[in-house]
Amino acid sequence: MQAAELKRVATQAAAAVDEPQLRDAALVAFLLSTGCRISEALQLDRADWNRERVMLRGKGDVERAAVITVLARAAVERYLAARTDDAPPLFLSYSNAQRGQRLSVRGAEDVYARLGVAQQVTKLHPHRFRHTAGTIVQEELGDPRLTAEFLGHHGLRSVAGYTEVSRRRLDEAAGALRVRGL
Repeated sequence: MQAAELKRVATQAAAAVDEPQLRDAALVAFLLSTGCRISEALQLDRADWNRERVMLRGKGDVERAAVITVLARAAVERYLAARTDDAPPLFLSYSNAQRGQRLSVRGAEDVYARLGVAQQVTKLHPHRFRHTAGTIVQEELGDPRLTAEFLGHHGLRSVAGYTEVSRRRLDEAAGALRVRGL
């Protein structure tokens, strides 16, 4: 996801005022913070919530700790403070048929499709936030092993699908060669 698209979606989500919008903002921030799969996020209950890190259960029932950023913490806390129910799921559905139940993966996909249309981001899907988080970690830290661990992958091969070499990084590489006179 391009930086401008990410900013538009995050800004709209941050302007949330009602419970469903606060949930959407919390989910956007949570996915970006943790780089988790949507299914991992939607498995969580309120009792699993921790301000610093949460335990995610991924593919193959493998658990991993995910750190919560300040922005994600604030968004989830704001959502939880606005909730008037005592339902266990961390992220609830607000659709008429499923109201008060755990948000489903399909429901989350609908939320993101709606956010995408509102912000003119084509094919906005929860997995794009995982990909964006992985790309940011890889670009900023440049360690494929860390990126793989962050995303809950067991090998480096699968990280290639989540990381992109940005134009800026390619320019930096060319600049490094020029500095050496090459």
